[in-house]
Amino acid sequence: MRRSRPILLTAAAAIFAMVPLSRSVFWGPMAIALMGGLLVATALTLLFLPALYAAWYRVKRPHAATAGSVDLPFALPGLAAAPAADAAAGQPGLVHLLPAKPTPSGSAAAH
Repeated sequence: MRRSRPILLTAAAAIFAMVPLSRSVFWGPMAIALMGGLLVATALTLLFLPALYAAWYRVKRPHAATAGSVDLPFALPGLAAAPAADAAAGQPGLVHLLPAKPTPSGSAAAH
């Protein structure tokens, strides 16, 4: 449900932006129709579409071990083995994504 907050905030902002228009005689019916459409579309986006996707692609429930994993919208090379290596080394997750610390310019390794 992490992704529902931005969807709800965006829909609420659009719906509440139509409130001043809804009092107009000329634009009122259109504003009310837009508000209702946004409300129904938001409900469908948050409730119906995830259920339809899970049913269509037969998505299984996540296991307890993967429930707290990081959900990245893109693939990074080497990420599959990295969380296990981080846990074995006692480091917090995603440390391997940080750039390496530069060596001081006066050290022997830089020459």
